[in-house]
Amino acid sequence: MKIEILSKARLAIKALLLLILMSIFVINVRAQENVLPIGTDINSVYTVSYIDFSVSDTLIISWTVINNEDFDLANLYIADNIPNEFTVLSSIIQINGNPVPNYYSGPQQNQIYSGCNTYRWAIDLPIQGDSLNNVLAPGDTLYLQYAVICSAEGIYLFPFHTLCCYGNGAGIFTTADTFYVTVSPDSQIGGGSISAPRRPELSFAYPNPSNSEVIIKYTGEVHSGSTISLKIFDSLGREIHKDDIRGTPGDNYFRWRPQKNVASGIYFYNIYYNKASYRGTITFLR
Repeated sequence: MKIEILSKARLAIKALLLLILMSIFVINVRAQENVLPIGTDINSVYTVSYIDFSVSDTLIISWTVINNEDFDLANLYIADNIPNEFTVLSSIIQINGNPVPNYYSGPQQNQIYSGCNTYRWAIDLPIQGDSLNNVLAPGDTLYLQYAVICSAEGIYLFPFHTLCCYGNGAGIFTTADTFYVTVSPDSQIGGGSISAPRRPELSFAYPNPSNSEVIIKYTGEVHSGSTISLKIFDSLGREIHKDDIRGTPGDNYFRWRPQKNVASGIYFYNIYYNKASYRGTITFLR
C-alpha cells in the first residue's frame, strides 16, 4: 500500500512540475493571443523577456503578428496598458523586416485601467495621410518591440493589451490573459547600491524575412569578455541552433546561417546574458 501511495505521489509531483514548466514556457517565451472574431486566421504572439528582474534592469516586450488571411488588415493599431511605475524607453516597429512609420502616443495615465499608463502605436491611420498608410497584406509579418524600465520594486499586474484592425468588412482584435512582473531592488553591499551590469536593450534580426543568412543584432553595452549566448527555436519550441560569443566593445551581433534542413517558417531567437534573456522572431523563407 505504501509503495502504491508513493508511486501516485511521485506521479502527482511530476504532473505538477510539468504544469509549472509549461506555464513558465508560455509566459517567458511566447504567449499566443486570442483572436476575435473566432476563426480569424491571424497569429498574434506577445512576449516578455522575463518576469522577475531588478530595478536597474530593462524589460523587453515584443509583439509579432502574421496575417494568414486572404485579405488586408487595415486601420491597425496596438495598445498596451503598463503600470505607472514603468516607462517606455524606445521602440522599433517593422513590417516584413522593414521599418515603417507609425504614430506613437503615451503615456496616458489611468485612461483605460486604473494605475496604468496606456501606450499606443498606430501603423495604418488614414486620417494622417499617406505617411501612415501601412496595411498588413496577406502573408505579411508585423513586429513591434519596446524597452521599459521600472522605478520601484514590487509585484505589478500587467492587465491587458490589445491589437485592433479592420478586415473583410469586420473589426478584428486580439487579447490575452493578464500576468504579473516582480521587480526586486538592486544588490546592497556595504550600505551602497550596486546596479546590475549593463545589458542589451533591444535586439532585432535583418534581413527579416530572409532566405539566407540572418544577422541578429543587439544594442546596449555588455562587460568585455562576458559570455553572450544565442538560441533559436522552431514553432514547436525545439532548439535548432546555439551559439556563444565573448562580449567585446562594438561587436554586438550574431550571425545565423540556416542549415539546408531548416524549412520555411517563423523562428524564435533568445539572446541570453547575465541571467536574463531577450527575444525576437525571424521569418525564414526557403
